[in-house]
Amino acid sequence: MISRYLQVSYEAQPPGLTALFLYDSPVSGGDTGFADQRGAYNQLSPSFRAYLETLEVLHSAVRQADESRHHPTLGDVVKREPVESVHPLVRRHPVTGEKALYVNKNFSRAIVGLKKEESDSILNLL
Repeated sequence: MISRYLQVSYEAQPPGLTALFLYDSPVSGGDTGFADQRGAYNQLSPSFRAYLETLEVLHSAVRQADESRHHPTLGDVVKREPVESVHPLVRRHPVTGEKALYVNKNFSRAIVGLKKEESDSILNLL
């Protein structure tokens, strides 16, 4: 089973590589979705991309930890205190130089410096 919280964008130093291995698969179903953050970035208009490159996003694991603490079947298990970090909304690959969005529906909480409504609208779009 693969957790829906596999991504760890909230870490101060996120992993440089993520790998997915399938050891056993169901007869049907079990679909896994992937998103190309480079492709998504490249589909945006040049002026919107330029604006996004000026923004930073708060990534947080607080909500997931709170859900674990209060979920009746999880037994109040929180392996460690949650982490929050601010990262650029657009990141550049250190080797290829390609730009990509760095947002994650599970952990991207707010765009720094924007009103909640503005931040929520942009994050929902992305």
